[in-house]
Amino acid sequence: MAKLHAGAAIEFAPGLLLHAPDLNEYQHIFYRIIHNAQLSLGTSSSPISGAYDDQRSVFAHRFGDRVPMTIYDPTDPLLARKLMDAYKQAFSGRPPPVFPTSGGVPADFASDLQSKISKLKSDAEKKAWNATSVQIAAAYLWTSPDSSLKSMSRKGWATWLIGSEALWGWGQAIESVSRESTTPAQASIPARPWLLAAGSS
Repeated sequence: MAKLHAGAAIEFAPGLLLHAPDLNEYQHIFYRIIHNAQLSLGTSSSPISGAYDDQRSVFAHRFGDRVPMTIYDPTDPLLARKLMDAYKQAFSGRPPPVFPTSGGVPADFASDLQSKISKLKSDAEKKAWNATSVQIAAAYLWTSPDSSLKSMSRKGWATWLIGSEALWGWGQAIESVSRESTTPAQASIPARPWLLAAGSS
């Protein structure tokens, strides 16, 4: 009988895994959201209240998935137009790398081109460290009282919206609103906002 095992987790971006980004298509927000969407899968276990087997607690296993999608993120290096234009120029006579901003600047590039790209990358990183961004996510949770796959039932769901906003040049405020619903009776938990502000000198 197939069973769930606790403590397993994996997170990946299907778009990045299956298809290299096309810089022209990447400028369209729908393509960008789908391309950067992530998928998280994981299992865990917790004791069932009042349930014992030979004086040992009986554990229920849970399986959950989460899909976060970034709606707005100016820190994305593929949106730095001057940097991407420099990469297009640099790779006009050779096949481009799968990920344009990974691996640094090829050593066989002319020194002035290496310096130009390195400076553009550095400028983009300085401007983006605390930039405003918006992300939405949804998650589902299933539970199995005896750890078997055939006994799995839906436990509930959650959605949340996370935003960050630059606090001048020294910090960042992070806001979150979430909503959850659990079974039985689909007891809905009202939206819960919170705010975190932090910075550095």
